[in-house]
Amino acid sequence: MFANVSKAPLSTPFEHRLPHKDGSYRWFAWTAALARELIYGNGRDTTAEQENAATMRAAEDALRDSLTFLAGTGDVARAMREADWSVSPLGHPRQWPQSLLCGERHPAALGQPLLETWSELRSIVDQLVVRALAGESFLMEDLPLRLRRNGFDEDTWFTFSYSPLAQEDGQIGGLYCACIETTQVMLAQQKLLAREEWLQSLFHQAPGFAAVLRGPDHRFVMINQAYSDLTGSRSQVGLTMAQAFPEAMEQGFGVLLDGVYASGQPYVGRAVPVSLSQSAGFEAREINTDFMYQPLRDAKGRIEGIFVQGHDVTEQHHAQQALQAFSDSI
Repeated sequence: MFANVSKAPLSTPFEHRLPHKDGSYRWFAWTAALARELIYGNGRDTTAEQENAATMRAAEDALRDSLTFLAGTGDVARAMREADWSVSPLGHPRQWPQSLLCGERHPAALGQPLLETWSELRSIVDQLVVRALAGESFLMEDLPLRLRRNGFDEDTWFTFSYSPLAQEDGQIGGLYCACIETTQVMLAQQKLLAREEWLQSLFHQAPGFAAVLRGPDHRFVMINQAYSDLTGSRSQVGLTMAQAFPEAMEQGFGVLLDGVYASGQPYVGRAVPVSLSQSAGFEAREINTDFMYQPLRDAKGRIEGIFVQGHDVTEQHHAQQALQAFSDSI
């Protein structure tokens, strides 16, 4: 089995069937290498994979062999037989996937009423058919459908195009439906949305204050609860830094933000004093903050905003000042 290893430093991976002690045969995938006149082999049991692949091939072969719709005597069946499918992305009909042929409903679905074939979709499809047969053409994008397939009901999404088909006398005699399944795309979007919601939850629950500013004018697009508590009840999201906190701009924070946005270099401040008025008509209060301005970049590396994160360290700062004053007095 490892005879070729002596001719090359590393053998090409191969599969081999070996007898098992229970009388059956097991498949193994092997790689082997020769080192210092010794052969080192590595193998894994691939019997289940082989059996699953064989079952799938048998099912697909049986399905393709049952393409009885190509043996019909009608014009469409004849046209399909005569078509050169080798130049089509679909390839030869024997290579068509099961999903293209109505899955387990094929070939029984051929020639059957639409609403009987897809009975679980009657409440939705019936309305679409009525619209199309009334002469309306329309597109339904990412339509959610609870579809029965693979032996159970599952959530799916499809994009449909319905068009009425006119007879020779001008009357609507049927409809043409083109569709594409978008289930995987929608599931991916759902996972992405769930992750974004999770990240936003972490953002809003963070103990330190945080905000996201967008653009060279530093417009607020997101703040967390700690930031809102620190700065008061005034409206901020949608406003620029200059509009939301004119007093902070006068204290030099606008210059710091401009520098970070222009240079792409983060800025870190320690116990920086800032005077803020929590709402109109109230006297400003001075606090001390540790904070960071971190530039945000888009997919092409261009700066598109700034992430603000920090902590109110006013109490710690006052405590340090008091400790220093006490130390200086003794």
